[in-house]
Amino acid sequence: MYKPDVLWEITHKCNAKCIHCISDAGGDRHQELSTEEALDLCDQLAEFANRIHLLGGEVFLRSDWKKIVERIHSHGIPFSIVTNGLALKEETINFLKEMEIYNLGLSLDGGKAETHDHIRGVPGIYQRNLDLMEKLAEEEVSFSVISTFNKLNILEAKLLLGTMMNSPNQSWQVQIASAHGRMSRDISLDAFEYYVLGLFLSIAKMRIPDEVLTIVAGHDLGHYSGTIPNFSAQPDWDGCHAGKYTFGICSNGDIHGCLCMMSAEEFVLGNVRNKPLREYWEAVNFCPWNFGKIKALTGYCAECCYSTKCLAGCSDTAHALTGSIGENPLCYHRIEGEWMHRVPQDDQEWILRELTTGRVDERGNIYLGSGGLLTTSLISQLSLEPARQELLKLIACV
Repeated sequence: MYKPDVLWEITHKCNAKCIHCISDAGGDRHQELSTEEALDLCDQLAEFANRIHLLGGEVFLRSDWKKIVERIHSHGIPFSIVTNGLALKEETINFLKEMEIYNLGLSLDGGKAETHDHIRGVPGIYQRNLDLMEKLAEEEVSFSVISTFNKLNILEAKLLLGTMMNSPNQSWQVQIASAHGRMSRDISLDAFEYYVLGLFLSIAKMRIPDEVLTIVAGHDLGHYSGTIPNFSAQPDWDGCHAGKYTFGICSNGDIHGCLCMMSAEEFVLGNVRNKPLREYWEAVNFCPWNFGKIKALTGYCAECCYSTKCLAGCSDTAHALTGSIGENPLCYHRIEGEWMHRVPQDDQEWILRELTTGRVDERGNIYLGSGGLLTTSLISQLSLEPARQELLKLIACV
């Protein structure tokens, strides 16, 4: 039996008000697990879990979080924690070091202080997290930075990359915001922004050695592009991992194949209070919505040549944008396929077709479908909205 990675939301309580929060975190969730129940869950997970990733809300706001970490550590299970940084103090860092945390994920969602502070809803949190990065490196606590892209920060991708390069951080996890919970669909990335972000990140990964900065793409960035060099953590994408390689637990004990899907009641698989967790995981019908996902494919994803392998990519992205797990408009292969033979009606459509039919050389330069190099000079000649021009400059040669 495969040993899963388990994502565990130990509390819904949070001290930030992030614009993109999929769980709309703030106060306690109704009927959150007691200390006794949480510790029993640690003991159950010790029997079959590969790693445990503790999430919130904000993990450090749960009064007994140290007891949970101590119990996990006593079983020798590798664990990580994702934090917004606000409750991370020197004493906490020392404790995590003692507990041998293998990774602390620290959020940074803007290349400028005002952007990150606005997205997180807390003045001063940007500078605080930069200072925390220095402190974590000084204490030799392994950490990574997590950035979630949307329309509010996409133009700061290069600034964020610069921050990563000039900080002690050596791992940068990138993902896109999904329109659940507090996140509004009107600030979700559109296909143009999504595709340019993919080009930007793939070029960055080509140019920057992993030993300097490891860029890790989330499951929502991909897949099967003919133009964008693969930069995914799973280069041979074989479909959504929910219930196959991983599963999640909400703070009230609800079980999900993927915690990103927690906003919809239809994806709840059970509750830890009802029967032993291992029985859920080893059941032949665990996470039926994902194991039977091929039957849910519709539209382009149903007809795609990668349909039986890709299975509409990230289920959360698909569901957030279409209301279905079987149809995903944010897919590099799909965007390229749809624009390959389309007749452009304006400069924006022209440049998107040129990008999707172009290529990236070994130095990370982009050649358009018509053969020319993408340059800032060319971009300035196009009749585009200023934001689109700035977006394209992220990937252009000077």
